Amino acid sequence: MAKILFIFNFKTLKNATILLLGGISMSCADMSWIRVLPTDLDPTKAVIPIGLYTRPITNKSAMGAKDHELEIYEWIHLTSDKRFVKKYLSKEKREGKQFIKQKLGHGFYEKNGSWILLGTEILKSKDCEIPSTISIPYQFKSDPCLEIPFREMEFNHKLLYHYDSKDLSIAHLQYESGYEEANFGIAWEVKKAYLEDVLFKKIRAKYAKKEFQPHVYYYGRLD
Repeated sequence: MAKILFIFNFKTLKNATILLLGGISMSCADMSWIRVLPTDLDPTKAVIPIGLYTRPITNKSAMGAKDHELEIYEWIHLTSDKRFVKKYLSKEKREGKQFIKQKLGHGFYEKNGSWILLGTEILKSKDCEIPSTISIPYQFKSDPCLEIPFREMEFNHKLLYHYDSKDLSIAHLQYESGYEEANFGIAWEVKKAYLEDVLFKKIRAKYAKKEFQPHVYYYGRLD
């Protein structure tokens, strides 16, 4: 009898495990929509203006550390030929030095309604280390790593953004900074892909107001 119960429980546990794993897989598969445009909209009604979009500047210091400071600048420039340049610059001060990182993404974009998909094809990057006594112009108006060439590589990356005509901003559906992503953001809290309901607007507003690296870029802003 004990043997029969063991077999039954094992089969039950096995089935439950399969269901659990299936649920996880389905959840992951559902997130694939943040890499493609919706197909049931009219692309001729795309209202997203071309030009420069700027992410609010991030300044952060390690808790209790007087000699640590991190500044991050990010821009997206949409051009009229459906191309874009995505720029990431960071400056970290620590241990009496400044560590500079730069990334430039080049690719194409597609628009449909209030959605825009950025597809990166080429990624250029470089980094350098300079003394903390050297002053770097505001927003890297000149390149502190000018003597170091960019490393260039083919890069296949796509991410969906949502445009809000009220504040002229685009917000990515999942956290991303310098082409490094994390599994949280707008898409992780909405009920249905591409549904711009009241809940979606509340979630978008929440991530746009995050104190550290808000998930939004504003049209033409350079602050």
